[in-house]
Amino acid sequence: MTDIPTNSTENLNFYAKWTANTYTVTFAANGGSVSQTSAVTVAGKLTSLPTPTYDGYDFLGWYTQKDGGDKVTTDTVFTVDSTIYAHWQNIPVTNLELNKDSLTLQEKSSDILTATVKPDNATNKDVIWESSDTSIATVDASGKVTAISAGSATITATAADGSEVSASCSVTVTHGNMVHTPKKDATCTADGNEEYWTCETCGKYFSDANGNTEIAKDSWIISAINHNWNDAVYTWSDDGSTCTAARTCKNDKSHTETSKATVTDTQTKAPTCTEKGETTYTATFEADWATTQKKVLADIPATDHHYVEGKCSVCGAIEATATVPDADNSQEGMDNTAASNKALPETSDSTLPLAVVALILGIGAITGIVIALRNMRR
Repeated sequence: MTDIPTNSTENLNFYAKWTANTYTVTFAANGGSVSQTSAVTVAGKLTSLPTPTYDGYDFLGWYTQKDGGDKVTTDTVFTVDSTIYAHWQNIPVTNLELNKDSLTLQEKSSDILTATVKPDNATNKDVIWESSDTSIATVDASGKVTAISAGSATITATAADGSEVSASCSVTVTHGNMVHTPKKDATCTADGNEEYWTCETCGKYFSDANGNTEIAKDSWIISAINHNWNDAVYTWSDDGSTCTAARTCKNDKSHTETSKATVTDTQTKAPTCTEKGETTYTATFEADWATTQKKVLADIPATDHHYVEGKCSVCGAIEATATVPDADNSQEGMDNTAASNKALPETSDSTLPLAVVALILGIGAITGIVIALRNMRR
């Protein structure tokens, strides 16, 4: 700048000289990062703007406010020192893939599903796991699928950023080892059962080998058919002292029952001199299916005659007597003795032979005496 002369008599022209103001602009990355933290304006403007970075976000530009404000460009004029702010935008999930689209598990087993989010730099890569039927299969926050019971369910992973992008896996849960119980027919005394299967893993029961139709415990029981007895048959001993009742099942001849009786006896007909008496035997049983039985036997011996002076003292029968022979003819006496012997009554008593002998000897002795007396008289 030149000094103005004080003694000049000439007209002078003076010109203003200007120097542009400079301002400092500070860059705030607003969550991201930027290598250049500030710049100085040239003629009130920035000659360039740096590009910040923020993992998972797209850079939208520099703005005069942290939220909102006007967008800053190289044409923006600054009149004071200022701070400008980077604005960011989320990178949305555009695709989501699972490592498996179907899965088969046995009850109580598990497996891991892995979700892959696209693009790789998506702002929020978290996913939300969900099962369509938690009674069949469950899934935790890490994608671990656990089989609960046989059936089908769908496991779905959904992007957590609100983009509603999702992927699914179909899960089939099968039973564990199925133990087969074959059909068994019921008998008279034992229950039978229908055919059924038991899952060793879940402990449930099924009417089919695949475990599709569950059944209630003991629903397979076939009740015992019970005995269908024929009429009882009774067997006596020859002497009437014992009696046995027996019956056989119509359903199975190997099924038999017997019951032994208590036998009592009563004389129901007294014996006579010539006829046997009778005993009635009565059999009673403990078993309620056996009825009281009776048996009559003529097993009491006849009493035989008891003669007193030629007449039976019991029944009044007259004793058959011998005829005494004439003394003049000993041969006649002997013939009469023989005739008397023939006239003797028959009897069933075991003492008859001795009685007959004694009677013959007696008659013979009397005949001999009579003949001797006659001879003496002559």
